[in-house]
Amino acid sequence: MAKNIVRQESTKFPAKRSRLWLSSDSYKILSKGKGSKTIEGLALDMKMLQKEPFALKSSELKTDALKNMEILKLLKLNFSKLSSSIIADS
Repeated sequence: MAKNIVRQESTKFPAKRSRLWLSSDSYKILSKGKGSKTIEGLALDMKMLQKEPFALKSSELKTDALKNMEILKLLKLNFSKLSSSIIADS
């Protein structure tokens, strides 16, 4: 039930949701470098995407999307390759 409530936050634009647990949604955001300030949790498993009928354009993900996620509390990346390093600004 909770997952349905979160999906209702924005059915067409996953970047506007507070939590992303579907690997396909997380992949779209990280591959395009589009994060948002509303995302609190994100999970991505690249092996799960290979099992789904989902077209992978690239296995490298952009870390620029993570810079926009100011209140990110949970980041779970399995079998993922990032295109640049994540450096925290002080």
